[in-house]
Amino acid sequence: MKLLGCWCLVVLMLGCSREPFIAELIEHKSNVQRDEAKTQNQWRDARQGERFVLGDGLRTGSDGQATLKLPQDGRLLVKSGTVVRFMQSLDTAPGAAPELDVQQGELTIESGARGLGVRTARGIVTVNKDSTVRVRASDDTTHFDVEVGRVEYMVNGARQVTEAGKSFDLDILEVSVEQQVARAQAASAPAPEAAAAARDSAQESAKNVARLPDNYVFQESPTDAVVTLSAGETATVHDPAPPTDIRMTFDGCPENMTLEVEHEGRLTRYRGRAEARATLARGNHRYRVRCLQEGKPLGSVVRSGQIKVLADAATRPLPNTPVTITADADGRRYTVSYQNLLPVITLRWPYAPPANRYHLVVQPAQGEQFAEDSGQAAVTLQPGRLGEGLHRFWFETAERKRSETGSLQVSFDFTARTAYLTHPREGETLRDGNIRFAGGSLLGSHVHVAGTPMKLDKHGRFATIVSVPPAQSSAVVRVQHPSTGVHYYVRHLTR
Repeated sequence: MKLLGCWCLVVLMLGCSREPFIAELIEHKSNVQRDEAKTQNQWRDARQGERFVLGDGLRTGSDGQATLKLPQDGRLLVKSGTVVRFMQSLDTAPGAAPELDVQQGELTIESGARGLGVRTARGIVTVNKDSTVRVRASDDTTHFDVEVGRVEYMVNGARQVTEAGKSFDLDILEVSVEQQVARAQAASAPAPEAAAAARDSAQESAKNVARLPDNYVFQESPTDAVVTLSAGETATVHDPAPPTDIRMTFDGCPENMTLEVEHEGRLTRYRGRAEARATLARGNHRYRVRCLQEGKPLGSVVRSGQIKVLADAATRPLPNTPVTITADADGRRYTVSYQNLLPVITLRWPYAPPANRYHLVVQPAQGEQFAEDSGQAAVTLQPGRLGEGLHRFWFETAERKRSETGSLQVSFDFTARTAYLTHPREGETLRDGNIRFAGGSLLGSHVHVAGTPMKLDKHGRFATIVSVPPAQSSAVVRVQHPSTGVHYYVRHLTR
């Protein structure tokens, strides 16, 4: 578990400095590098206390992490494998929001008392003040999870607002060769026809429709599949030995269907009736499903999604004890991230004046305000009393003395592992076609082993005996959690 922003961290304030820097590195782990605006992509090791100005960049290695402070109580929590560039000074004219270009990877934005923008291929996403937003950027999609507050952005000229507890994707549209050809044909038409074609193209883009050629080239499908998904599903596949053969099912096509898979800039097509099978290498795969009629594509995308394949045996158990944090009512902001169990939280008034009773008031950003009385200037709240989100708190005495207001952000760690398997081992031998599956998942998950729903104990653990059909040499555990999505855990077996 990670404990971020605990009471001993540097106070996230700019102090008296008027230097026009955008961010300051206050904490880092392992491989963290930076470049400068004048020499972009000439990376060097970053040091704690370094500041970033317009055009500077930061990147983290496979095991690197970084925490940066922003003006007005904002900060960035940068995960491993991330590249971010600072696109605008925070000391510009009023109304000009700072911008971050998250080129790849993942980070969490705590905007503080001032909003900021995130650049995407679809325009600027505005993170409002006092908001917490997780951003994940891949080659063709930027994903946003709004944990606290709200964000605003434009889609086809219409303003969109997403509030706490919701997520959305902004994709790079019109990236296929077929769509580029369609646009070129429209551009060469006479002026009135070109205007009509442009309008039609805009309408089709909004519906995720493309004009496609008739001469499809299909890849040979694998003979069987390890993981079966419904068309439109987005999931992560944990396979100890990828590539992974998957089956995509869809019964909405009158004839055959085609499955288009994009991976590392390459588009591969598979086809079949009511299902299509594909072989997916390790990495991220974006897919689309279209219907075929008389062997020709209809054009419309009927389903789409993403599949991430990890080389992962998933054998390490999940945390089974809650993290503990102490946050002081001293004007500072604290953050705690949890993976499985909500934290035990002690709220404290440091250097409190003597009193017979202390009155604690907690004001969540979402939900009802509540209070606790105590004979001490500290109150310990058990797991679940403070849910996810931002909480402001202060202490009072009967003599009308009051502490400063503290802030505590409780956030789910979206990088948390969702499940683990203790049995069977990868490659284990089947006995009479049966094998024991056992493991655990994040609390609140829905677990299916070989298609059978599991009843979890209070720790999220499960165990069952699976009968594997003679024609199969693998079995899969499907785990769905409201925060981490859908995950498939593969075990290859021997007979």
